[in-house]
Amino acid sequence: MIVSISTLTYDLDGFVLINALESSTFGDITRRSSIVKTLDGGVAVNDGGSSHGDRSLNIVWRTKGDGHEENMERLVGSYTRLYLSSKYGYFEAAPMSYIAQGGNSTLTLNVVSKIA
Repeated sequence: MIVSISTLTYDLDGFVLINALESSTFGDITRRSSIVKTLDGGVAVNDGGSSHGDRSLNIVWRTKGDGHEENMERLVGSYTRLYLSSKYGYFEAAPMSYIAQGGNSTLTLNVVSKIA
């Protein structure tokens, strides 16, 4: 699957295309809920709904040439927010880590919001 990463502001080299491997994850949709035991033996459920902000994206790809990987490292090191586009949607995300190891690279982002 093709994934694009780009900066929010203009940057001549601020766009990267990634051919994501099957092992990539695009975050589970979870609900913000908790269960509290009550004195009468029942439970009370507090449900705060669901938010894309609870998602963590782990994008894995086969490491490309030095220029591609250096640019990815620069984007993660220089920007607090990036756009990510995939078949799952268009997201604004906060980069958390980038690791190039053993022939594979991994980018971890926390979703700030789903744009489309």
